[in-house]
Amino acid sequence: ASQIGTMIFAFLLIASSMASKGSSKTLYLFNNTQTVPGTSSVLLYDLDKATYSTVAKIDSVTSAMTAVLSASVVCGDSYYAAWTNVPASAGILRASLSTGEMVYNTGVSGSNYHQIACTENEDTIMVVKSMAGTPATFSLQKYNFPDNSEVEIASLPFSSFPGRDNIFGFTSDGKSLFAHFPNSIDPTKMTTGTLYVVDTTANQTIQKFDYPKRVGEVYDVYPGKSSSDDFVASFKSSFTKAHLCQMSFQGSTLKKGACEKAGYLNAGSAPKPVCSDGQAYAMPHNIGTGPGSTQPLTQFDPQTGKYTTLVDLSSVIPLNFLGSVACGY
Repeated sequence: ASQIGTMIFAFLLIASSMASKGSSKTLYLFNNTQTVPGTSSVLLYDLDKATYSTVAKIDSVTSAMTAVLSASVVCGDSYYAAWTNVPASAGILRASLSTGEMVYNTGVSGSNYHQIACTENEDTIMVVKSMAGTPATFSLQKYNFPDNSEVEIASLPFSSFPGRDNIFGFTSDGKSLFAHFPNSIDPTKMTTGTLYVVDTTANQTIQKFDYPKRVGEVYDVYPGKSSSDDFVASFKSSFTKAHLCQMSFQGSTLKKGACEKAGYLNAGSAPKPVCSDGQAYAMPHNIGTGPGSTQPLTQFDPQTGKYTTLVDLSSVIPLNFLGSVACGY
């Protein structure tokens, strides 16, 4: 929800696990519009057949004036996504996968939403939220959609925010949030970073870990099953290069292991969803070139770095202006 634009990517939880039970068979894609009024829609994309169907859509000035470009997740029958209308407003939308009804909730003035996870209650999700200010403040909240209300779980320490939402990720058991921040907001000075591990349960503790020096600009983060497990992080050595690296905990510091080149990760600031089969998906936005322009969809394994570019979605979806990607069932 931190992208800049006017027209307008973690495992997440269902039932006993806090991760939505996504597989690599289907994805949910949000197709934005650039016309006022216009139709925005949630699409169900079949990865095996390379076909899609529309499961929810809305025709309104609100949907045409907002962008859904960041985090999304499916919790039971509900599709949730963060939306923004920079700089006026931001919030969370919910679409029923069975009825197609779509509702936009607006957050408190100055709020922005960066990552989403399910909880045991389909009406309630966890959200990483920021509030505008000098400096901006970040927190983890339990958000109840019917009431449009929030209860704070934890306040995150202030760090340099790079304007990207892919620095946040939940463990697959849903009990921890990983948030890693660079050491500077100046891209030319980003050489390392700090990881905060936030307990999402009643303990509400926050642990701090330092990345090795000169590791590069911290980019995506892919937590393991629990907060104590090794994880994967991606780093950029320039604006055009990225790589995936195995990370392990060593006291209050982090150790970098084997790395794989991963240029396909240069796909914008959205969190990239990791589904229950361990496969993740990257898709660049096409804001600069407009609806109908190229949007390649890449499937990759964060643990091994192996990847396959599956399809250019512009060849499948007419007037594609795709933003958020979520795992299907």
